[in-house]
Amino acid sequence: MAIDLSGKRVLITGASWGIGRAAAQAFAACGAIVVAVARSKDRLDALAAEIGGPARVATFVADVADGPAMEALARAVIVGHGVPDVVIANAGLGMDARFEATTDDDLRKVFEVNVFGVVRTIRPFLPGMVARGSGRILMVSSVVGKRGVPNYAAYSGSKFALHGM
Repeated sequence: MAIDLSGKRVLITGASWGIGRAAAQAFAACGAIVVAVARSKDRLDALAAEIGGPARVATFVADVADGPAMEALARAVIVGHGVPDVVIANAGLGMDARFEATTDDDLRKVFEVNVFGVVRTIRPFLPGMVARGSGRILMVSSVVGKRGVPNYAAYSGSKFALHGM
């Protein structure tokens, strides 16, 4: 039996594929209104059609690495849908590269999405959750954030940072 989440609003970044898409499908199946965020409008449109259209899902094209875009997203979500009951910071960027070949720019790019993107996703909704007295935040990490894996120093480090937060 599914959990009844009727009327609950769930914001998910990286919602157009993988874990984010599966989470959007699962929450919608439980009756939640899904606020799906991703960089691909086409994939978001396909997701919306699959899980019930505008009555079940609101889609927003935004990149978590873009601070101003995430601020605009937060304002639009709060005005149009209210403060989410659940925020799932799922968007992520992997990088397969030997440590000595990983540049400072590579590290910045991965951390910009996997760490700062998570902060940008969560921070605007915290005051409303606190004022309401309820809310749930999930930061999607990885097992490689608990133990490193060869050739994934940037990715492992960024996911380790989430465990620290």
